Amino acid sequence: SLCIVKSKSLWNLIGLQEKLAPGRLPSNIRRDLFKSFVLAGVALRDMQELNGYFDQILRPLQVRFDNLLSRESFRVNYHKEEVQKEVIDVLESFIGIAKGSHMSTVQILFQFLAPMLAELPKILTFYSNYQVIVQLVLELFGQCAKNMLCYLCQLDSKKLYESTLATVQAYAKCNSNRFSGETLAEENSFQDLALILDLLTFILSKDCIDLCPNDEEVITVTASDVSLFGLNFIMPLMTVDLLKYPSLCSQYYRLLVLINDIYPEKICNLPQNLFQQLLSSIELGLTQFGSDIAQACLDFIQGMASYFFRNSLQQTAICQAMKPFLKLLLDLTLSHQINSDLMSSASTCIYALICCYEEEYRMLVERLIKSQADPLVADRLAAAFHNLTLNVALNGERQPKLKFRDNFDKFIANVQGFLLVK
Repeated sequence: SLCIVKSKSLWNLIGLQEKLAPGRLPSNIRRDLFKSFVLAGVALRDMQELNGYFDQILRPLQVRFDNLLSRESFRVNYHKEEVQKEVIDVLESFIGIAKGSHMSTVQILFQFLAPMLAELPKILTFYSNYQVIVQLVLELFGQCAKNMLCYLCQLDSKKLYESTLATVQAYAKCNSNRFSGETLAEENSFQDLALILDLLTFILSKDCIDLCPNDEEVITVTASDVSLFGLNFIMPLMTVDLLKYPSLCSQYYRLLVLINDIYPEKICNLPQNLFQQLLSSIELGLTQFGSDIAQACLDFIQGMASYFFRNSLQQTAICQAMKPFLKLLLDLTLSHQINSDLMSSASTCIYALICCYEEEYRMLVERLIKSQADPLVADRLAAAFHNLTLNVALNGERQPKLKFRDNFDKFIANVQGFLLVK
């Protein structure tokens, strides 16, 4: 890279791409050019030299963007093809810059990008009916979150959160009535939803991997604020038809589990109707979309039930809303509707639910035993349930959970030989 950044050929290439008319380069070429330009700068160790290099690379792009928005004619001509090509070129270049960022250069690159990211909600609003530009805006924020966020200080993270939240809010405002009826039949009509799910997941990564030293900056907008706003908007849209697309389905459930792992208290504070929609998604995922999604749903249920128990929230309306999962999981495991590979996860999930709903569990067991027409089967079932929780403390701790899991394997092997659950 040291040889390349000082070579005449590189600077000829930089000059050539600046002179091209908008739209002349394919999008992947433009992205890779700017990714390469900024990656080459990683080799420069002297800060003055590095700043000078990036200034020559980035300033023309900044001027191009500023001139585009500052034109009085932009509001009138934004829909014209030549203006659209200009916007697309700039956004593709920004995506390349974000993808080429590195721990040693991310601060300089983000200082360049931040003011322009703050303008993008306005761009998205102008071009709300132009799917290519909408998706480029969403992808740019996703790439910034994926490649830059974990290295940013608290102040810069806050700037990215604020711009991201404003963009998702602008998208939600422009598209609140779009996802209905025939539009759902078109796969490309919700590709932007997949981009938003990616963006929200990448934003949450800051709370999993933060490689920047702590500072004293007071944060007013957090990753959870952005992700939960996006989730509130997207969750009502996640119909069975949408979830039949494997990649979208996987992204959606991955986001639910991640938010629940990091911010269970935020999930508990969702409005009741949204929480109920979330639980409907989880119930659907247990049986409809394969073992990977079922595993994600089991992880969600166990995480949520464990949080309820640890914080003594069993009597809250949110906790009570999850009570039906105890019967559902017992029915699914007893009737062979849970994949055998998932039985271990299902058992620890059932244990967490029993800790929360001990009385409900006792009633379910009594009801199931009484429903057996054959007294011999009823006696064997009663003995099996007795042994399932024998000497197992219902305190949510690791050791009793593991003991319950081992007991459950024996329980299932035993009762499935004589029990028929309709």
